[in-house]
Amino acid sequence: MFDSDKLEIRTRSFEDFCAPTYKLLSNMSAESYGSILISYDLPAPFKSRILAAVEDIPGLEVIELGDEDSVADISRRYVADVTNGTRVFSYRYDDDDALPVGYFETVGRLSLGEPEGTVISLNSGYSLSRLAENSYTMPIRRYPMNAFGLGVITSGREYRTIFDLGAHTRIRGRVVHGTEGIGWLATMHQLNDSRVGPPKRETLTTNEVLNLLAKDFPQICPNALRSLSFRRSASVDFPGSD
Repeated sequence: MFDSDKLEIRTRSFEDFCAPTYKLLSNMSAESYGSILISYDLPAPFKSRILAAVEDIPGLEVIELGDEDSVADISRRYVADVTNGTRVFSYRYDDDDALPVGYFETVGRLSLGEPEGTVISLNSGYSLSRLAENSYTMPIRRYPMNAFGLGVITSGREYRTIFDLGAHTRIRGRVVHGTEGIGWLATMHQLNDSRVGPPKRETLTTNEVLNLLAKDFPQICPNALRSLSFRRSASVDFPGSD
């Protein structure tokens, strides 16, 4: 779990995609709060980088979890503490994902009139892979009930977050599906792309990717793309090891 090469990939993805998204969304709403969940035992150099990446983002807290801590319990308590019983939409995404500048607007529109317990799923997004130094694929992928920005409407003293609902692909109950536009960006790399199949034949340059992302993902900078870990091919090994 704490292999330094793998932690470097995850931390760099957090710095380039996840943290800039938190900052972007916090600027869109003063009522935006977030928690970053990390292991208490995360090696100091990587923990320091995570703390540095979010130190100037308002409404964001880094929470360290021990071996016996529950992600669902910690998340539920955090939401209850910061919202004080009001109606809230709580959502999740991972360290190597990004959400668009219009995410709050889209979720707000889809949530209108919906009862407590309704899950919101944005079904389409970009799947970004880096194939070579200046070569990427970024097809639009339709993936209902994915974890990228998946969230739930809730209120009251006992909140339920998306982590309380079990595996995201098996959630039951009322779900509102956002079927228009781009709802997320997921990066595919050595550590996470086992399910995406072979890369598309159409390739893009760094500038072409940036041009496509400019409207919905202005937080993604050229250096983020250039430092993106190369997509693996047939195995989970790092490049050159198979």
